[in-house]
Amino acid sequence: MKEFPLDINVVEKLGIRKWLDCNFEWPLNYKDSLDFWDDIFREVEHDISILRESFLKDILLVSSKFIHDKLFHIILAYNVKNNLNLRSLQPKTSELNSLYEQDSNSIEQFILPKVKQAESIKCYLKNTFKKIYAREKRVHPSSSNLLYVGRFKKEYEIISEKFNYNVIQIAPRQKNKKLPDLTEEVREYLKKLTTLIEYCVYKKGFEIPPYFSEVINCLEKLLLESAYMIKSYEGFFNKLNISKILIPRLGKLKFRAMSIAAMRASHSVISIGHGNDYAFSKIKGSTVELSMCNTFICQDNQSKLRFESKIKDSFLASQRNPTIVSIKSENENFVKNQRYKNRCKEIMVVEYPHINHLHRCSGGHWFLQAKLMLKIGELLSKEGFKAILKRHPDNINKYSDDIYSGRFDSIISEPYEEVHKKANIIIFPYIFSTTFPYTLKASKEVIIFDYIFEDVFDDVESLLRKQCRVVRSKLNEKEIWFSEVEFLKSLNH
Repeated sequence: MKEFPLDINVVEKLGIRKWLDCNFEWPLNYKDSLDFWDDIFREVEHDISILRESFLKDILLVSSKFIHDKLFHIILAYNVKNNLNLRSLQPKTSELNSLYEQDSNSIEQFILPKVKQAESIKCYLKNTFKKIYAREKRVHPSSSNLLYVGRFKKEYEIISEKFNYNVIQIAPRQKNKKLPDLTEEVREYLKKLTTLIEYCVYKKGFEIPPYFSEVINCLEKLLLESAYMIKSYEGFFNKLNISKILIPRLGKLKFRAMSIAAMRASHSVISIGHGNDYAFSKIKGSTVELSMCNTFICQDNQSKLRFESKIKDSFLASQRNPTIVSIKSENENFVKNQRYKNRCKEIMVVEYPHINHLHRCSGGHWFLQAKLMLKIGELLSKEGFKAILKRHPDNINKYSDDIYSGRFDSIISEPYEEVHKKANIIIFPYIFSTTFPYTLKASKEVIIFDYIFEDVFDDVESLLRKQCRVVRSKLNEKEIWFSEVEFLKSLNH
């Protein structure tokens, strides 16, 4: 039986040329998979939104991102392996890939990694900061004070400068609270959730994994741990006599629990997105922060309008209805509606994060992006262009540079902000990263592929077509095809 690699580590061991020559196609249709994600997201969000205001609803708000994410990936993984077996192909994974394993330990490891970290969260921030700028007894009520949770220096500097707040860094500590027994209430919700998920699965012609009851058991642990975290942090925030709390990056479980706890204690929560988020994407599920805060800080006025549109399109975000505030003044927007021309052709290609699961966007999968990266490298080498490959930080310890052997003149792994000046033409096979908006602001020639326009707002497509060189491309189950003629022309323009 021929082996089918399910992650890039297996591809490296198999050999790149052998993998490419096999001409595999992914066993599940990508569009069906993304439609399945939309169905799960919409059903889970709606089911939570119709609950009356209660502690259970707060628990589900904290956990919602992980509920639909984990269910989606686990069900998809089972159906991928099932389809491969039907085609007489042997699924092959590396030891780093727990997604496709079906034993209890692997399921728990995939669903609960954040919870296991949270078991020691009592000392998480307390031990991280060498300097604690404020503890409960040192915080005084003031309209100019903003309590800041986290260690992301950039965010609190931005907020301090924009809103003229005195930003005080704090380390929330969990207060041991006796938690009411919520087991039956949680189990009742999970029964309803199981019915909803089964409906979504059968609607798409997929199958429920035979170990689905173990998945639900892990979700029960997730919900109960979220409940404990909320109650514990609520005890901390109840001690603070201050009205504004800045909690950035609300995609993480611990920060989501802190946010809900702060709002339950009558504080106003301000948040800011991860990296340079300009709300390019119209994908459902990219609103996970908007239901978790009272005020959300965005980068400019164009992105403000897009974030407001996302709120209207989300059951939970529209219930919270946060105020969106732009960092920049009304006449400032970062996209300049112009292209930059440089005579010197120093080329850099930015690597995709080759995670094992599917990103919720067109072409957002290692299976497609690895082939696209290799094809770009081969074409550049064949045509005599010298190019740098910028490795993604998440990939550096997964596999060696050898996977790109003979395709790039140099391969670098330093932070992008430190090395982007080495090139004046930057090629982005995939644009949903923090480095892409950063590059647009850096007066570079940027080359992108038009398959990504499937997932961006219309005004974003218009702006990017004005500022970037756009290569015609098309997505299928085997690869992301692109016009080599247009690609080379964009380099020689």
